Amino acid sequence: MKYLFTKEFLLVFAILILGILVRSIYFTENLNFSSDQASFATESFEIWQNHELRLIGPSISFKTLGREVFQGSITYYFQLLFLLPASFEPIGASYLFMIFCMVMIIPLYVGARLLIHNKAAFLIIAAYAFLPMYVDYTRFLWNPNFQLSLLPILILLMGLYHESRKTIYLFCLFLWSGILLLFHYQFVVIIVGLGVYYFFVKKVGSKNVM
Repeated sequence: MKYLFTKEFLLVFAILILGILVRSIYFTENLNFSSDQASFATESFEIWQNHELRLIGPSISFKTLGREVFQGSITYYFQLLFLLPASFEPIGASYLFMIFCMVMIIPLYVGARLLIHNKAAFLIIAAYAFLPMYVDYTRFLWNPNFQLSLLPILILLMGLYHESRKTIYLFCLFLWSGILLLFHYQFVVIIVGLGVYYFFVKKVGSKNVM
């Protein structure tokens, strides 16, 4: 078992490194730092420089009853994890984010392995690492990209709940879904899907234990 686990670890690590190498090819030429990225980075810089507490994030693309609707400010704070070490330099910050995205294949693999068998889990992390669209969307800072980078934690929580049937993991799963919703409103579709799956298909209830 120890030998098999070692082989698994080495393969996951190999996919991680290869994913970083693939994204590193012509990295600056493929970097997107347009008006949205500049605006969000400026907001994060002001929060850090002025020691502000910002509770309202960027506005969404449509209005309700003639009024703007805003997303959570978590986007500004989360990207500080990459902007600060890079001294707010776009290329360095985006490269750090790309590495973070690839490291997240580890919780994705663990979660997928708990949900299904290990061969399918390898296919999932390979798709996560090498799909052209995902390669592009892990190269720059943007709030929907932040959602994608943090989805593996959701899969991990789903796997932990599937394995243990403990309510605490189900609670954390929906709590994490709420956090992801703060990055972009479209995540509400996934939350509704999770709610239907767990409370109507699986019909979770009082038999779960903490």
